[in-house]
Amino acid sequence: MKPAHKTPSCRDTGPAETPAPEKSHREAGQIAPCMQEASPTHHEERTPLKLLDLKQGDTAIIHRLTGGRCMKARMDGFGIREGTLIRLIMAAPFHGPLLVEDVESGARIMIGRGMAESVEVSHQESS
Repeated sequence: MKPAHKTPSCRDTGPAETPAPEKSHREAGQIAPCMQEASPTHHEERTPLKLLDLKQGDTAIIHRLTGGRCMKARMDGFGIREGTLIRLIMAAPFHGPLLVEDVESGARIMIGRGMAESVEVSHQESS
């Protein structure tokens, strides 16, 4: 009795040809597709500025508050929230606090440099 199907033997198939394995992106010296940068035609997102990076008289919109819950609550109490349009009035000398004005309400607040470090802003052009 013969088996239902014939299994190939070394004599039947001849020399086995296996395809060469494809080179990975590392072996080929390329960057992984997920790590490649977007093409230059796409909108490039700038790194956000810190409130400390503003110059006297600059106007900016608060983009994000990166501090903890208590710091965010304190800034909210000052009226400083994401989306608020502010102006840097003065930076005190010798690493002192910053005098910031809420452009919409005209309220002025002194913010220490530690808190100002955790405020990300988007610079607004003067009009």
